[in-house]
Amino acid sequence: MALSKEIWQKVRLDYEIHGIGNRELERKYGIGSSTIANKIKTEHWKQSKTEHLVAQKVDAEIALAKAEKETEQAKLSKAEKKAFEKEVQKRLDLEGIRSSFHANLYAKGEKILRSVETANEWKTMTSGAKDLMPQKEAVAVNVNQQAVVINPKAAMEQVLGQIDVTDV
Repeated sequence: MALSKEIWQKVRLDYEIHGIGNRELERKYGIGSSTIANKIKTEHWKQSKTEHLVAQKVDAEIALAKAEKETEQAKLSKAEKKAFEKEVQKRLDLEGIRSSFHANLYAKGEKILRSVETANEWKTMTSGAKDLMPQKEAVAVNVNQQAVVINPKAAMEQVLGQIDVTDV
């Protein structure tokens, strides 16, 4: 009897995500162990492939709950809570600056990217994006032959603001 795609997907999830071994899968799904072993080998399944990610996420959730509890116990005033939340958001924004920079660059630069015709043009554009990437704390930007130090968000907004996609 051929098993459906959906059943094999469940078997694979049990093997890769839940870490269930071949014998247990055999009992659970009524599939021969050699059939399971062949599927694992031919499709290159990796048992417990997300275990480290699950552990990381659990640790992060525990740390977050602990931080929230400690924050409540600190009995901050309204002004302190506001300043605290603002500082947390600022630091989270700094951590996310790399992904938001690239997302904005790609969104605004779609027409520019379509205009690339040669490998050298592509290399120039991709290395340029990397070189323009603002650093976490502050970045020196060359403006009219003068180096100006600004924060990463402002640097990103300046660079993206200079991209005029209507000319492409």
